[in-house]
Amino acid sequence: MYALLIATVASLWVVQQGNSSQQSDNKQDDSVRAGKNLDFSIAIKNKNWWYAEKLLKKGANVDTKDENGRTPLHLAALCGDKEAVEFLLAHGADVHATCTDPILGANITPLHNAVYRGDLEIVVLLVEHNADVNAEDSKNCTPLHNAAGNGREDMAIFLLDNGASVNAQDKDGQTPLHGAAYSGLPSIVELLLDRGAKTDERDKDGRTALHLAVDKANLDVVVLLLDRGAKPDVKDNEKKTPLEWVSFYKKEGEKNKTPEKTNLRKWEKVIKIFELNKQGKLGDLVRNSKLFNAIQNGDLEAVQQLLNEGADINAKDNSDQTPLFIAVSKKETEIIKLLLDTKGIAVNAKNQEAERTSLHVAARDGFYDIVKLLVEKEADVQAGDKHRSTPLHYAASNGKIDVVEFLVESGAKVDAKSIYADTPLHNASEHGHYEIVKFLIEKEADVNAKDRSSNVMVARGGRTPLHWAAYNGPIRIVELLLDTKGIVVNARDDDNRTPLHWASERGHTGVARLLFERGADRNAIDNNGRTPLLLAVFWGAPEMVELFLERGADRNARDNNGRTLLHLAAARGATEVVKLLLERGADVYVKDQEGQTPWNCAANEEIVEIFELHLRKDRVNAIQKGDLDIVQKQLDSGLNIINAQCGPNVMPLHLAVVYKQPKIVKFFLTCGANVNAKSIDDSTSLHFAAENNDSDTIKILLDEKEIQINEKGTNLGVTPLQLAIINGHIEVALLLIADKRNKVNEEGPDKTTALHWAVNFGFLDLVKVLLDHGADVNAKCTDGTTPLQLAKDGGHTKIAEILATHGAIDETPFVLPPLENVDVEHLQAEPNANPGPNKALEVQESNETQEGPNPNEKLNEGPNETTASPESNEIQEGQEPNEDSNEDPEGQESKEPLEVQGPKPDTEGPKLSTNPEGLEPNPDIDVQNNEPEPAPNAEPVVVNTRLEILPREMIYAVMDGNFVKLQSFLANGDNVNAKDKEGKTLLHSAVRHDKPEVIEFLFRYAPIDPNALDKDGNTPLHCAARSGNAKLVETLLGDIRTNPNTLNRDGNTALHTATRLKNVDAIRALGNCARTDPNITDRGGQTPLHCATRQGKEGLASGDALLKCNRIKPNTPDKAGKTPLHLAAAAGDIETSQHLIVGGANPNVQDLSRRTPVDRVSKKGHSELAKLLQVEEQRANDGKTHVKLESSSSSSFPSNAIDSANSREQRAKGPLQGQ
Repeated sequence: MYALLIATVASLWVVQQGNSSQQSDNKQDDSVRAGKNLDFSIAIKNKNWWYAEKLLKKGANVDTKDENGRTPLHLAALCGDKEAVEFLLAHGADVHATCTDPILGANITPLHNAVYRGDLEIVVLLVEHNADVNAEDSKNCTPLHNAAGNGREDMAIFLLDNGASVNAQDKDGQTPLHGAAYSGLPSIVELLLDRGAKTDERDKDGRTALHLAVDKANLDVVVLLLDRGAKPDVKDNEKKTPLEWVSFYKKEGEKNKTPEKTNLRKWEKVIKIFELNKQGKLGDLVRNSKLFNAIQNGDLEAVQQLLNEGADINAKDNSDQTPLFIAVSKKETEIIKLLLDTKGIAVNAKNQEAERTSLHVAARDGFYDIVKLLVEKEADVQAGDKHRSTPLHYAASNGKIDVVEFLVESGAKVDAKSIYADTPLHNASEHGHYEIVKFLIEKEADVNAKDRSSNVMVARGGRTPLHWAAYNGPIRIVELLLDTKGIVVNARDDDNRTPLHWASERGHTGVARLLFERGADRNAIDNNGRTPLLLAVFWGAPEMVELFLERGADRNARDNNGRTLLHLAAARGATEVVKLLLERGADVYVKDQEGQTPWNCAANEEIVEIFELHLRKDRVNAIQKGDLDIVQKQLDSGLNIINAQCGPNVMPLHLAVVYKQPKIVKFFLTCGANVNAKSIDDSTSLHFAAENNDSDTIKILLDEKEIQINEKGTNLGVTPLQLAIINGHIEVALLLIADKRNKVNEEGPDKTTALHWAVNFGFLDLVKVLLDHGADVNAKCTDGTTPLQLAKDGGHTKIAEILATHGAIDETPFVLPPLENVDVEHLQAEPNANPGPNKALEVQESNETQEGPNPNEKLNEGPNETTASPESNEIQEGQEPNEDSNEDPEGQESKEPLEVQGPKPDTEGPKLSTNPEGLEPNPDIDVQNNEPEPAPNAEPVVVNTRLEILPREMIYAVMDGNFVKLQSFLANGDNVNAKDKEGKTLLHSAVRHDKPEVIEFLFRYAPIDPNALDKDGNTPLHCAARSGNAKLVETLLGDIRTNPNTLNRDGNTALHTATRLKNVDAIRALGNCARTDPNITDRGGQTPLHCATRQGKEGLASGDALLKCNRIKPNTPDKAGKTPLHLAAAAGDIETSQHLIVGGANPNVQDLSRRTPVDRVSKKGHSELAKLLQVEEQRANDGKTHVKLESSSSSSFPSNAIDSANSREQRAKGPLQGQ
């Protein structure tokens, strides 16, 4: 407590002095004085005396006080800063100032602090400056009380020499003598008695100093007080004398067995002292007491004098220690010599507690000269203590090599055994004393000696020195022992453990490696059926486990309970060992005698997660390889794997289909797998099979009665039939068409049918089959395109003829005029003006009579994002591919799952034309009746793929909305997807400069890539979401190629970006798009709704906008399993919680720590929110819908979320990504 006080005061020195300015008498100068006083305190603390003196001259107060009244002098005295005390005293600091101390109490002077500190020099300084040596604190304690009670003899002498009252009484009536007697300080007691202390002064309880000495059984003080005339028959307020108290304590001790026996003996000794005093024979005890004090103080002359006066040389103190024992403990060599030369000395006398002799103590402490003196005086080198340990045991345990050598030379037995049968070699080996081990081995100590049961380590013994060395790990000693002739490397202790067992348990890899080299048995089994490897696993030593596995140890070894290494590691929570064993192929499915698998024994959530990940990977690998045995093992182990996810919305059946494992597919279906389960992008198993061109699996799936053959999947919403056609998988398509449940006219994206897709890709035979099965020959897409129009545009003459014979109506679509013939003067009337959304289309009216094909006809558009990219050259019919092109269209990696990967017809026609939403043709143009004739000599637009850097002129054209220049660039074949230094395209620039009309122009007239990524991985849509401009967002989403679910470099979708920036209008625009998945998580596992929730009240509007999206899943967990409601609850955010609950959040969902939102809010102490959640939790448990809360600012929210289409980009990564 003393050290704590000093440290506290020292640390608060400057702060407290800075606060002291609040005590200023002149309020108008408080701030000025405070500054000076603070600077003064800092100067004193830093010993900057000249500056401190300067501040004093400017008005700083040398006695400024803090809130407790402490002055700088108080603090300097308590901290022992002599220089500061001298400076302060020299400048008039008040030595009589009082303060309140947190430990000492009130009315404390600097002198009280200095005495408590124990700094005599500062005490002297203060007294020299007239400090009151008899100053009393609030308890009436003087500095002498403090010095006497704490054994400050030098300070007590000084205070007494300077007038301190020896009999001053505190509030309890106690004098300094009471304190010294109670503390058992015979030297202080004698000093006070010599200075006139009254032996029989009573405190408020009527007790004298003798009462207090007896109370603590301070025998030397009792003897001293009785010898100096203290009355033994004085009764206290309870009418008991000191002797009567002794009898009372003794009886209580005998009755209750407390205090311990040693204290009972003390009471007996106290009684004996009183009896000797009564008989007048106290003189011997007084002399003996003085003899012990003289030895303690190292006073050779006093010892000699007391011996001459008849003091007992073999007397025993309170602990039954003789004068020789104390002299040896104090290493008083000259006194030891004197005592040893005295006739009658008992050199082998033992103390009471441990029954040690003086030689034991000297050997333990390594006092070589004293050991030699004792042995020369016939001290017993074989003497045993209460455990029969000899001095050699003590020296060997403590590493005293010179003492060990001398004792052995003096006849000590090197194989002496204690009651635990341990030898000095055991002790030296255990404690790592190499030189002693070496010496004892040279003296032929038994290296294979075994000890017996002890209270160390375990309840059994039988350990050799090698066991102990292996246990504690000193490798040099292990090596030394192993080099000894006759050493038993595989010696067994009482637990049947070898040294290798102990090294393994303790994780001493180097020792284990050495034991291996010397033939240690790695498969030795102890009484519990455990090998060294099992022990290494049990105690969580990964390096040791790895060593054993490298040496060929059985990774699936079992103990007596049938538990393997993996069982033990999991049960002990040894994470690293579990990981290592799994990496090395340990059997994860094996069961112990209780039928438990390793993962059933997992000690914590981290181990559970490791097993879950391993089992999921094992399951995926098994499915991929078609290993039905592993799948069956997981089922037999109680794992519900049939409909369990292997990743986000990825079922085992999906994987079996993806990896073309029909046997696994059939097995899963037999076990009840959901054949219609949807993946992350709403694809079913039938979609995957169609995309994989897997006819065998298609047949298996079609045999299922429950299969929904016309289910729309992928984020584009196509049927398996449409997907097969898109990928050119004719055989699969024919199988699907032949199924009676198939609907050939089911509409896909933009109302496209299977016939549209078959015509688009020129699949003649497929077109015939579709027509034979009732395909609608005049079906129209959203933009009015019919199959016949597609056939004509693609140059598929035979298909067009067949369509016509089946009643197709010829409705040739509107064709854009050539750009070089467009009159756009009206667009440039105001170069910096932004034309309306249809201005770029109005040029068609003035060119209706132009002839020739349209060279700027929109590039083939399908559901594949990459097909619109200018990096792959358009190959016209009859034209050879450009061999100089740096790009290989077939070798490009698709960012989307619906890229055509299958066989293509010899002639590719244009892909389906998809008119972007919100960009309708000019209503003044009659598309059907005013179709311009194609110009026969017009040249097709060829994209210049060599242009990689985006020219500034193109950027300026976008900034100015200059359509003439943009058309000029397009006519020249410039690469509209080129990027600037930041990786941004024209479309990025249009977004940056708020040009929605330019975006519409580029979408209609240019092969622009709407999903191009800049250097930060942001698409134009990300940039639009960041700007918060809903018009830009809507314009970009109007083109079906725009992927709203693309992740940027930070793992955020555009919806994440808009939500984090609280751009509510952009959130609404994104949420209104059917292609947007509001449930995609970023790298931290956070959905946009998580992000909005974390913003608290500021994110309410964003959260409301998200919750209004009918595809939102408000209970989607993050990586920690926390839903948005968990976050709101933990933050105590009642308003956000209300909105989430109304929006369908479930208060019963548990995170990975198995806590619900109610648990989270209860832990935080938000009582009002806790009540709300508890009510909603009960309603959920009762199957009731929630009641709309009055305080909710939201008008209405959907209560249930439905499955939504997910991003093409995520699906393109494959079903195993994101596990």
